[in-house]
Amino acid sequence: MRLKIGLSLLFIFFVWRFSQLIKLSFYKADFQSQITVGIDIERIAISKVGLDLPVQTVAIKNGVWEVPQFAVGHLNQSAKINGGNIVLYAHNTKHLFGPIRWLVVGDEIILTGIDGRGYKYQVSEMITVKPNVVDYVLPTDSERLTLFTCTGIFDSQRFIVVATPVL
Repeated sequence: MRLKIGLSLLFIFFVWRFSQLIKLSFYKADFQSQITVGIDIERIAISKVGLDLPVQTVAIKNGVWEVPQFAVGHLNQSAKINGGNIVLYAHNTKHLFGPIRWLVVGDEIILTGIDGRGYKYQVSEMITVKPNVVDYVLPTDSERLTLFTCTGIFDSQRFIVVATPVL
C-alpha cells in the first residue's frame, strides 16, 4: 500500500514538474536576434478587464522562457513599440493575464512606453493553440501586439490575443 502511495505521489510530482517546464513557452520558437529599435514598454493597460500592469523584459535561457511572477513579460527577442511583433505574456491568474480571455475583437489595449506616451492597439484575433504552433510569437514585418497565457489541462495550450496598432 505504501509503495502505491509513494509511486502515485512520484507520478504526480513528475506530471507537475513537466507542466512547470512547458508553462508559458512555445516549442522550438526560433528567434534569430534581439530587436534593438523601437520604444521599450513600461506598462500594459486593458480597461475592459481591469488590468494595469508593469512590463518586465525577459528572455529565453537554455530553451526555458523566463516568467515574471508579478508582472507581464516582454520577450527581449521580440519587437518593441513601433517595431514588428511585440510578444507579451504572463501567468493565467486573475491578477495577471487570466482576464484576457474575456476580450473580444475590437477591444482596446494600451501600452505605455518609457517615453511616457500611450500607444493604442485594437484586438483583431483570439485563438487557442498548442505550444508547437509558434507562428504567433515569431517576428513579423508589420507591427502587432501578441499577448499570451496558458490554458487547458496542465496548462497544455496557449491562449493568444493579437492586436494591431490604432493609427
